[in-house]
Amino acid sequence: MPLFKSITKIDKGLFEIRHNVGNYISKMFWASDLHLDNNKCNRKRLRGDLTKAVKENRMIILNGDTLCLMQGKYDPRSAKSALPKGYVGSGYYIDNVLNDAVEFLSPFAKNIAIIFKGNHETSVSNRMESCVLTRLVDRLNQRNNTNIQVGGYGGHVVHRFRSKGGNGQTFTEFYHHGNWGGIITKGTLGVTRYAAICPDADVCHSGHTHDQWIVPQARYRVKKNCIKVQKQWHIKTGTYKEEFEDMDGWAFEKIVMPKCIGGVYGEIGFTTNRGAKNMHFSATLTN
Repeated sequence: MPLFKSITKIDKGLFEIRHNVGNYISKMFWASDLHLDNNKCNRKRLRGDLTKAVKENRMIILNGDTLCLMQGKYDPRSAKSALPKGYVGSGYYIDNVLNDAVEFLSPFAKNIAIIFKGNHETSVSNRMESCVLTRLVDRLNQRNNTNIQVGGYGGHVVHRFRSKGGNGQTFTEFYHHGNWGGIITKGTLGVTRYAAICPDADVCHSGHTHDQWIVPQARYRVKKNCIKVQKQWHIKTGTYKEEFEDMDGWAFEKIVMPKCIGGVYGEIGFTTNRGAKNMHFSATLTN
């Protein structure tokens, strides 16, 4: 059975995923900051996590900076030493990035639902006046007969579950590539900010700072004429760019702190217990 019945962009920054009838729980793999075309990307670890996601029939959502794109001709951050070996000397940097990314991601394409933009994609797209991420997703869809969607820097995804003859249930996710960080707090102070910005979300997912954690935030909700205290879950996914193993380079020199490698596996949906339907969420960090 396919992972989901349909995925539709219904408004700016708002996607709807309709799940198959009778499929009450959706398994997820959330990741961000792959920096796939950087030579410090831990491709072995990334391929392993994506392979596990496919084997376990998980939906994959990538929340920004799938591509690194820092080594272009006019990028002040560019350094030839950061180019993967296959890119050197060709003169077609962006084309090489896209060709390589399509080859790497195609085995997992049927599980990928949405790829959101990050600051690396938007920075290059603004200079090039062309959306690099759209070009990547178009090629992935054409090659693999998929319907991967391109998301902006943030947005909402509404998951709709429906049983045969029963009422529908929804679970809402809020995505933002990320902004707030901190050497000491690891960006956890942003939890209350996101909770205030997107009160309707059941889970909020961010990346960007290359930290990795899962934090609950309690909130008052009015449900069927009664007040309930419910948890809003906040997840921050790490990176697959390992900048400290070689003990060399800008990040090591500045001691910007080692970062967590990996994403988050999770489950969303609802469970039935004696006729009652309860929202369900669980998440664990990748090893």
